[in-house]
Amino acid sequence: VQPLKALKIPKIIMSAIFTLITPSPKAKARIWQIQYDQFGKYIANHSITMLLGVIYSCINPLMTPFCLLYFVVNLGLQLWEMVYRTRRIYESAGMLWPKFFNHVMCGIYLQHIVMIALLGIKKFVFAPILIPAPFIALIFHVSVLRLYDRPWT
Repeated sequence: VQPLKALKIPKIIMSAIFTLITPSPKAKARIWQIQYDQFGKYIANHSITMLLGVIYSCINPLMTPFCLLYFVVNLGLQLWEMVYRTRRIYESAGMLWPKFFNHVMCGIYLQHIVMIALLGIKKFVFAPILIPAPFIALIFHVSVLRLYDRPWT
């Protein structure tokens, strides 16, 4: 779906129609000027893909290459749009990073729980070795949050 959205077919059609009915050359040039795009509308898709990819990678390892393919295709498309089509406006000033990091860490916690449960159900002998994994992830999460925490927030 994302490659089709990159074509921006409705926007191109509307711009062509406005170009035909616009009387002056300056107004026509303004229609095709550089457009602005916001990253906020993409972050929900990226977040849910990361969450589902991390959680279900232990149940179905085939999920991992498809998540990687999603991010590689989107990286190419968004780099192309950023360089050739649009300009980014000042958006979040880094305030989105802690929220996205918390989403990823939630996915990692759930992945640890699912993996321990799945190996326990399959009666894997070394499954108890994985019990400290969520606590190690929690220590990492807290240490990163403390490292990047601003003193005035």
